[in-house]
Amino acid sequence: MPTITPSVADKTINIEVTPAHAITPSTSNSTSIQPSPDATAEITPSSTSFTPDISAASAATTIGGITVQPDINVNVGVATMTSTPFVLNSFEYTFDDFVITNPDNYSQGDIVFFTTGDNAYDSDLGQINTSTLNLGAYNNLWLFISYTGGNLVLMQKGYFDFTSESANFGTWEAGRTIYLNASGQLDITPSTTSGHWVKSLGYCIPNKENKYRVWFEADTTYLKIA
Repeated sequence: MPTITPSVADKTINIEVTPAHAITPSTSNSTSIQPSPDATAEITPSSTSFTPDISAASAATTIGGITVQPDINVNVGVATMTSTPFVLNSFEYTFDDFVITNPDNYSQGDIVFFTTGDNAYDSDLGQINTSTLNLGAYNNLWLFISYTGGNLVLMQKGYFDFTSESANFGTWEAGRTIYLNASGQLDITPSTTSGHWVKSLGYCIPNKENKYRVWFEADTTYLKIA
């Protein structure tokens, strides 16, 4: 009968766990930005000014290779005049080197729109007319500010003051919505003539300066009177 006799092994197999890759965190050279404010800034629409107060920057701290920069406090102060809302809420655009076919036909406060033209913008200015849909009803309307040295300035929306003698205005009343009347003037009463178009252009703003102050913002839709 066969027998099995244990014997001492003459070979040894060693099993080890060795990682193929290892990531060893190390602190890199840190770089921080140290702000150097000039501590003075001025906004000068109608002499409105601000004097900011900027705290000194503290040294950065490096933690585990990550640079931590403390907060910097900025205090811009208080407006010295009440014209700030007028500036911040106005959307005036300057179109440089804009050639207008008949520039003498326009003055500040006119309501205008863009039409096709032969200048670098392939555009020209058009004069509104509530009797014709192609003369303002289909377009975004703008308020004409100025045209000097070929630079056209228009306002898309914002506050604007008309004088009580302005030829651009008919009847003004605080709080009322403004439209264009049959004569093309801004007015709280729109044209009621058959075939004319109507769209709201903003509203009248009460004030103590005896101005026809308005918030101008032309609607993008219109109605046609039957």
